[in-house]
Amino acid sequence: AKKPWKPDLLVEKTNGRLFMVDSTSPGDFLRSTDKGENWTVKRSFLTGTKQIKNFWYDHAGSNRIYMNADVGPSPSVWYQSSSGLPVLQLGADFATNTSDKLHNLWVRDGNVECLIFDFQTTGAAVWRWSNPWAEVDQIAAWASFVSDAAVVIGTDTYFLAELDTDDVIEMMIFDGANITANATLTGYQLDRRGMSYDEDNILSSILKKTADGKFYLIEYNITGDSFTVRAEQDITFQLARNNFTGDLEKAFHASTNSIYQIQKGNNKQLHLIAKPITNDIWIAITDNFLMNDDGDIYEYEDINAYITECVINMKKMSHWTATMSQINTYLIEEGMFVVIKDTFATAENSPFIYKGTYNFKDVPVGTKGTSIDWIDWVGSADDHEIIAELDGHRKVLQTYQNSGIGECFHGFATSSTVGWAETWVYVTNANAINGFALFREGVSIRIWVRIDNNRFEYDAGAGMIDAGYPAADNTWYHVYIQWYADNTFDLWVGGVQYLDGVSTYADFTGTGISRWYVDQDSVVGKIYIDSPMGSLDDITGYTVGDNNYVAEGEDQIIFEGYVGPFTK
Repeated sequence: AKKPWKPDLLVEKTNGRLFMVDSTSPGDFLRSTDKGENWTVKRSFLTGTKQIKNFWYDHAGSNRIYMNADVGPSPSVWYQSSSGLPVLQLGADFATNTSDKLHNLWVRDGNVECLIFDFQTTGAAVWRWSNPWAEVDQIAAWASFVSDAAVVIGTDTYFLAELDTDDVIEMMIFDGANITANATLTGYQLDRRGMSYDEDNILSSILKKTADGKFYLIEYNITGDSFTVRAEQDITFQLARNNFTGDLEKAFHASTNSIYQIQKGNNKQLHLIAKPITNDIWIAITDNFLMNDDGDIYEYEDINAYITECVINMKKMSHWTATMSQINTYLIEEGMFVVIKDTFATAENSPFIYKGTYNFKDVPVGTKGTSIDWIDWVGSADDHEIIAELDGHRKVLQTYQNSGIGECFHGFATSSTVGWAETWVYVTNANAINGFALFREGVSIRIWVRIDNNRFEYDAGAGMIDAGYPAADNTWYHVYIQWYADNTFDLWVGGVQYLDGVSTYADFTGTGISRWYVDQDSVVGKIYIDSPMGSLDDITGYTVGDNNYVAEGEDQIIFEGYVGPFTK
């Protein structure tokens, strides 16, 4: 049974093709086209004690696997571009001293680059393939040097270096021109356990603590340039550079059968996703394949396709709960898991507070008129009131003709002929005159959008026009309106654009829109508004579309994750 010399020297391409360096003959570059059943030698670099020490799979660019073969009097780089083609050298041997050692290689901004340690100058240098190879920069003054696990982020390469003594770790950055030494961590050693990037701001590594010989999860904060030591974790990461799906990076435990995933943007948590039955420890992992110390290959199988129908039942005891019944069945191994990657919420049973400055979260139920923080004027206070909840939305504004004047307005903090507004709107009678979006310049109407005649309508100055989207009673709609200085505006409903550059009700004559009116012009219906937001208010920290998302709601129900065991 074949297995890789090091955990990071197993690479997966498409269709189950695997490439690795043979553990018993580390100068041999192997290929399998049948998911590890059989291996063939694509090239042998065996010359004395010469070895292949590094891989870099350029899945986002050339689709080549680059490797350093450590042959000849100086370092060299070779590549495999296609499984059917031979392994070729990129240029000739390079560097100048017979003692130069290649410690790492990567593809950054389309350039193949290598990290060399020069024992004569005791410095680390980056060389770049520019036909021929050429040195780009060198950082000197180390008596010894070991590096590990490069990660390319944008046009910068990050890698860890162990300097001079056995317990000083430094984060190094190469920006295409210069190598810089950043944060330092004392008391830890490299152990070739990989480095993971959460696609946000955190690089995670597994380092060995000198004092107790145990392994710990170490985080590096990119913007803060600082290390943080987390919990003890005896695991090895899948290298980010070998992760071609861009979805979830995986890790395996070094002494148990546990498999983990580290989720993008949520790097502080390792999620146990599987415990395949094995009598041996794990030694390598890719996106879809897992290998144990006996050379057995396990494949990650996505069984989402097998789950064709689910029933979700809601009930309320002390709080809303949900149970899911799977209609069909699928046999999985003991210790596996099934999680549905989907989000489920019911507006009828789970009232939420939605994001926004004016989501009425802190406004007591029953508050009326201008006591409501969003309202600056009312025709009659009794016509405008905060209610507890309505079909999935908690704390919403109710407007109707209780006293004969169902009109109010919100005065923006400033005025402009360019801007946007968005809100949730709900009407009890889509065949009434529901003026939920009347934008005025002072007291003069400039944009007029309403729900009436069971549809969304607008007035361009000559009467109401069908906006192209039907409206129903007792239904929440998310509406976004954007206006421009050329006296036109756009309308979006539910994230879909229905009006594009249509004329306003009347041209701007001054500083532009300054007020947002809501007018229930009928006694047979009510308008409900939730999380109304506009660009002319102070909306620090708010981004267009944020009020589509829940800010608070203990009853929110989410089923989220991935389905699939590793099967031998």
